[in-house]
Amino acid sequence: MKHATALLSQCAPRQRQKTCRILSFAGQQDTYLGITGIEALLDSVRKCWASLWTVRAISYRHQMAVPQAEIAIAVVVQQLVNAEVSGVLFTTNPATG
Repeated sequence: MKHATALLSQCAPRQRQKTCRILSFAGQQDTYLGITGIEALLDSVRKCWASLWTVRAISYRHQMAVPQAEIAIAVVVQQLVNAEVSGVLFTTNPATG
């Protein structure tokens, strides 16, 4: 691997219920930035998968009535680019859904 990578993870219930559409799961799983080397990449992927079962993530799902057995995770691996600015985009209002 020549370039540093970023690993981002996102989870969602396998069977999306109406109530799940308003849940973002933002910050519940781990993200790793600046990963270099194949061993570090594979280790970071494993850590992303494992973050599905942290106390924080389990508690959030429990509070939001999302069945633990119905959850799935995806890990996105992408090239990390040097940015001059950054931001976050919400496609719905996080306060009202």
